[in-house]
Amino acid sequence: MSEKFILAKCERTNAYFGMKVEDESGSYAVTDFYDIPAAQAKTLASNLDVPNLSTAENLRTCFECGSRKVGGCDCAKRHYSCSPKMGYRYQCIYCRELHVFSAEEGAETVDETKVGTRVVLSQGQEVVISAVGGGALREIRVGVSWDIALSGTDMDVDSSVLVRSSRSGDHELIYYGNKKHPSGCLNYHGDNMKGGKMGDDEDSETTDVYLPKVPEDRDELWFVVNIYQARNRNQTFSTVRNLRIRLVNADNGKTLCEYAVSQGLMNKTGIVVGKVYRKGSSWVFKAIGNPVLADVPKDMIPYCRG
Repeated sequence: MSEKFILAKCERTNAYFGMKVEDESGSYAVTDFYDIPAAQAKTLASNLDVPNLSTAENLRTCFECGSRKVGGCDCAKRHYSCSPKMGYRYQCIYCRELHVFSAEEGAETVDETKVGTRVVLSQGQEVVISAVGGGALREIRVGVSWDIALSGTDMDVDSSVLVRSSRSGDHELIYYGNKKHPSGCLNYHGDNMKGGKMGDDEDSETTDVYLPKVPEDRDELWFVVNIYQARNRNQTFSTVRNLRIRLVNADNGKTLCEYAVSQGLMNKTGIVVGKVYRKGSSWVFKAIGNPVLADVPKDMIPYCRG
């Protein structure tokens, strides 16, 4: 099952909504519908274009006409005196006043003077990353952090970055055994074998990314973690807590966005946490959180695509 995110907006009240969309047997349907604060909505982008989108069976139909078509009926418009102060109603998903953003039009630049705080993403959501005030973002620091749940557990969680071409599939893996990319676009710092924070930093392991130096034939940076020799040590992510990735503007130290991977990873030993990729002239971060099986960093390579 594949999960996607679609951004929507009420044209009458300017309220923003997020829709979780899942692919079941080759057909996409909305499985969740929720409020999004306006400041955060302006940093998000739909990552799927689906014409004639409908809701899944777990959501209620339009109470008046029984429709499941997103933005397809007038019932909510007729029955509610909509205003900017009106709270969330599940009927909003069916109202014709609902504008569903395409993948191209939804994303806007992160402007910290407007947002005022870090953008917290959910699985499948995307955000266009940019410097304060809309200037060209030169360097970001990507931090990954985690905690080992069981005291005394000897577990080595490794973070790595795959620099990849989406067209050819060519790639370079940056990890504890190869800490710098030949182009100078990536610089990997350290190998934390205990988890938790490093000194005064919020992160367990960090990587500096110099965006202008990313080669033209490389348009994806995949951020992954795995448990070293997990099979031999009989270890999984079920004993790891608070796994999170955050992107920091290296010029001012402010967090642009962050994503906390959900718990319940059970018997998995690797996670594709997220990726930064080129979208036109911008760089976009996508929260992924896909659990897989891996023993060493190179085992993660086949999962970094799409």
